[in-house]
Amino acid sequence: MKIKFVIVFVLFLSIIACSSKSSTSETELVIKKAFPLSDKDKIEIIGTSDESKTARLVKFKFNDSQINARLRKYDQGWLLDEIQDSTGKWLPVTMISSGDKATKKLDSEIKAEWAQVENIYKRREDLIPNLIEATKGLTSEKEAMSVLVKARDKVALNKPDNNVTDNPNNFREFQLAQDELGSAISAIFTLVEKYPVIKTDPKFQEVMYQIEGTENRITVERLRYNEAARAFNSMRLKSVINVFTPEKQYFKSQ
Repeated sequence: MKIKFVIVFVLFLSIIACSSKSSTSETELVIKKAFPLSDKDKIEIIGTSDESKTARLVKFKFNDSQINARLRKYDQGWLLDEIQDSTGKWLPVTMISSGDKATKKLDSEIKAEWAQVENIYKRREDLIPNLIEATKGLTSEKEAMSVLVKARDKVALNKPDNNVTDNPNNFREFQLAQDELGSAISAIFTLVEKYPVIKTDPKFQEVMYQIEGTENRITVERLRYNEAARAFNSMRLKSVINVFTPEKQYFKSQ
């Protein structure tokens, strides 16, 4: 009798486990259908609870964001109906389609602008060896030259990852390293004013001309990137997509 009871109990637990697993899989499919996800996106169901026979609350993790959602049962089956934003307000998922298309378009523009920012910063970094070579005569300015070399090395080590524009800390570190290099270059140019022989040397004048042109391009590319980032952030706030998409960081005025 006891053996039969144990067998029945085990079967009961198995049915519950299978049912729970099936429900989780179904919920995950419903969520995936609602959003255009890439292969890198990850969804993890944390918990579900039934509000009623036709409404189910779901808490899930989308990549690094935790989301609260409401599923509703329609004639065609369960569908993702609403998502809770950061203020606790429930927003209909029907808002997401138009916002998603516009946001994706702006995201592509940001990536293109950011690539230009990286390229021009790399151009400046590549000119530093030429600057060091052209200012060898600054033998009494060892401290300033040391600051320049350290700033260049810091930039070389601080290469941004693919998500740098989404991460405030990484973006801040990147900007700080680049700003330090810019300041170190300016300090060298100021010192050269005291050394007429170096200042009038064609080799120094050529590298100074190249760096100054690069600095102007940096200003332009940063402004263009900032415009794209602000446009993205503005569009992001108008759509449910903001729950899934981090705000883009942008360069602050120095």
